[in-house]
Amino acid sequence: NPDVRATATTAVFRRLMTDADADTRRTTAAALGRIRAVEAVDPLVKGVMDADEGVRVAVVRSLQAIGDVQAVLPLIIVLAHEQLRQKSTGRSSLAVERATSQALDALCDEKAIESLESALKHDDADVREIAVRRLARIGSPLVVGPLVASLTDEDPVIRRTAARGLAEMGWQPTADGTGA
Repeated sequence: NPDVRATATTAVFRRLMTDADADTRRTTAAALGRIRAVEAVDPLVKGVMDADEGVRVAVVRSLQAIGDVQAVLPLIIVLAHEQLRQKSTGRSSLAVERATSQALDALCDEKAIESLESALKHDDADVREIAVRRLARIGSPLVVGPLVASLTDEDPVIRRTAARGLAEMGWQPTADGTGA
């Protein structure tokens, strides 16, 4: 019953966000993934920045299990956050990075192009770079437009990453710049 499922998801979400015990939050996040309810995506997305590494890993794995592409942008932000923490403090959560990368591998296909395009507009260059890399991995002709647009990004790393992705796809610019 969808109404019962939605009510249960809301109750589980409250537990995920408010319980002081990390084990309870971790178990709750895992339960939301096991029921694979799309309505659990929003509550889980709110849990991706939990202070506890184990909770973050459980949240990411649950988002992967649900398989909804609306989780792509928040997952990219989590991955960029972990990479930034590694650069600035020398410490990050390898478990969170690995789980997030695996989730993005599973979620980033042609259905995720729109979410990845929205990530290209993010203020954080690390988020844009991850989005460009994921678009290039899809390798579909549908990603040529967003990758070509990334060739004009203000960040030279993003421009190089987009150029590399386009080259790996065999794209060549034409006189009008479209590659068509």
